[in-house]
Amino acid sequence: MKRHSVSCMPRFFFNIENVENLPPDLTGEELASDEAARARAAAQVRELVREGRLSGWDLAGWRLVVTADDGRMVAVLPVNLEVV
Repeated sequence: MKRHSVSCMPRFFFNIENVENLPPDLTGEELASDEAARARAAAQVRELVREGRLSGWDLAGWRLVVTADDGRMVAVLPVNLEVV
């Protein structure tokens, strides 16, 4: 009988606040720890800033909020030009 593997890693959700018409992250991403989720969030913020510079986006007030699948808030990172 084959056993199905079940992941024990927590799932984290990455949502950008203060942006109109952006759907919530309903899928999330499995990562090993809160620290890994914070590192992933920092990388996402750097990418958003790069894209924002190229596209001329007004990033004022944008925040990336990371929550765990158990409802805990893991990180809140401002999306601003000082990050890159």
